[in-house]
Amino acid sequence: MFKTHNPRGFLICIAVTLFFLGIYLFGWLDTLELKTVDFRFQWRGDRAINKDIMIIGIDEKSIEELGRWPWPRSTHAALIRKLSQAGAKVVAFDTMFTEPDIQNPVADEEIGKAAQEAGNVVSSFFFKDGIDRIFGKTVKFPIEGLAEASYVGFVNLEPDFDGVTRRAALYAVYKENEEVYPSLAVATLALSQKKSFSEILPDLPAVVSSDPALAVNNIFINYTYEYPIVSYADVLKSTGTLEETFKGKIVFVGATAAALFDMKAIPLVSKYAGVLVHANILDNLISRQWIREVPNYVTVLYIILVGLILGFFLPRFSPWVKMGVFIFVTAGVVASGYWVFSSMNMVLHIVPPFLTAIACYGGTVFYRLLIEEREKRKIKGSFKQYLSPKIIEIITKDPTKLKLGGEEREVSVFFLDIAGFTTMSEALKPTQLVEVMNQVLTRFSNVILKHEGLINKYIGDCIMAFWNAPVDQPRHSVQACLAALDCIAAIPGLNENLQSQGLPSIDCRIGINTGTVVVGNMGSQERFDYTVMGDPVNLASRLEGANKEYHTHIMISDVTFEKSREEIEARDLDLIRVKGKKEPRRVYELLCRRGQLTSDLSTGREKYHQALKLYRDKNFEEALHMFEEVLNFLPNDHLVRKYLERIRTFRVNPPPPNWDGVFEMKTK
Repeated sequence: MFKTHNPRGFLICIAVTLFFLGIYLFGWLDTLELKTVDFRFQWRGDRAINKDIMIIGIDEKSIEELGRWPWPRSTHAALIRKLSQAGAKVVAFDTMFTEPDIQNPVADEEIGKAAQEAGNVVSSFFFKDGIDRIFGKTVKFPIEGLAEASYVGFVNLEPDFDGVTRRAALYAVYKENEEVYPSLAVATLALSQKKSFSEILPDLPAVVSSDPALAVNNIFINYTYEYPIVSYADVLKSTGTLEETFKGKIVFVGATAAALFDMKAIPLVSKYAGVLVHANILDNLISRQWIREVPNYVTVLYIILVGLILGFFLPRFSPWVKMGVFIFVTAGVVASGYWVFSSMNMVLHIVPPFLTAIACYGGTVFYRLLIEEREKRKIKGSFKQYLSPKIIEIITKDPTKLKLGGEEREVSVFFLDIAGFTTMSEALKPTQLVEVMNQVLTRFSNVILKHEGLINKYIGDCIMAFWNAPVDQPRHSVQACLAALDCIAAIPGLNENLQSQGLPSIDCRIGINTGTVVVGNMGSQERFDYTVMGDPVNLASRLEGANKEYHTHIMISDVTFEKSREEIEARDLDLIRVKGKKEPRRVYELLCRRGQLTSDLSTGREKYHQALKLYRDKNFEEALHMFEEVLNFLPNDHLVRKYLERIRTFRVNPPPPNWDGVFEMKTK
């Protein structure tokens, strides 16, 4: 699970961290961050509200009962008087009274007088061209009389680039005279505390300055969806006392009917009455529970922390652990952002560390894929000439099968040598010899690859191959035997092609042995080969050479025979002791695939084995007659003639009493 540290993986994480630090500090992630804040609002849901804040809504019912909007200002004057009588603490209008009523100037005087008498009214105005950071221009103040009789506050709400209203200006500087004006919510707060705007400024999260670089004039609104709303018509037409409902309350009056087009998009919903936005702002200021943003340095440290954690873990561990760490970190980033927001009313920036985590994980995984792809190309390049495509595909999917340094493994080793190569090389021109060898080795190599063998090397006219490495091949001994049979079967067609080019025919000998060897990458640090080493390799080579003694094509060891006997036909050749070895080995001649023996060969093999038993039992006379009988079925069998020659020799020079039937090989 724990791997050697990969410095490049760590450097990738550091580079990713620095990249996201840069784009965070440049503000390029603010858009995405705001969207996540919206989701945090939605996940959290409503917060507790200030029950002293109420809304009188100009709703569809009121329009239906009181007539088409706008209503006469005398109607609003009547509402002021009713609320004053009910003991309302403040009545704040989120409706415009900025143009004189030309048709009914008395109504203007009436609303001004009602406000004067009540002493608890906040009227609204707005900057026609909006508020540019802290500056407002082209102002539309309330009508004369009302402005003097009430507190005034602007109602401009500047949405973010995506149309969502998240922040609100608390004050604005009128550019014409540099006078500072409060927002509707701030004016309402001042009136509710019976203070002037300048008196409550120290308690606000604001810094008043005509220098935009120094000024702080907005808050991030901590929204809730629900406030108690009473229909304007119900209040106006009420005949009973309203003290129970409005006494001591701060009342906002504004449009809640969609037809009046005072709907705002907020983080919680896409349509939200503007008057409710002002109520939320006032609620935040009273409770001091507006949304705060963590300082930039905290986010910077957070990004660095995430980058360092992933830089430490990702290059060191297995893919599953990497994924677990990645999920843990990203889930932790999201969870911490939500917890800080819901419990502390603070925005912890989660987009930069979240994207840092994704990019670190993606970058290290992508880098690993590049490395693996490079390793696959390297493997394919190294083995394409020696392995079948199927085996190469298995190795590239799991390069660990190529264990560096070697491992003990049972393999079947295959040696193929061209018979009479020395004589042929003396008779041919070098160019002709190269042409013959290229054709011969290509044909035999294709057969070996077809049977999924690994061609280890070409040694002059010899091919060395093996099976069951680097991938598991449960039938490796059988595959080696079948490859040998197909190589012999390919000789007639190969010779026909050579003869058509005026080149000599060839023959070959094959030796196969199965045993435990060391297999792996061996050599110097600068140059190494994937090969096998061990005594079974030497024996396979000796068996190939021993074919000359017996005039056979394919000689296999006893181990190979036992592991393959269910799928091949073979006959017992001899008990031999190869040069340099003390222990004798039983060897076999590989004849054909299982079930492909001709009738004569089958009968001849049976009699041959009977004769061989007589021979090993030193019953030479009966063995002689039985071997001669074998020639009736296998008239050109050199092996039988070899045994007849031995028996005739033993007639003249009998073997010693301790003779064990083993033939001593004098040459390699």
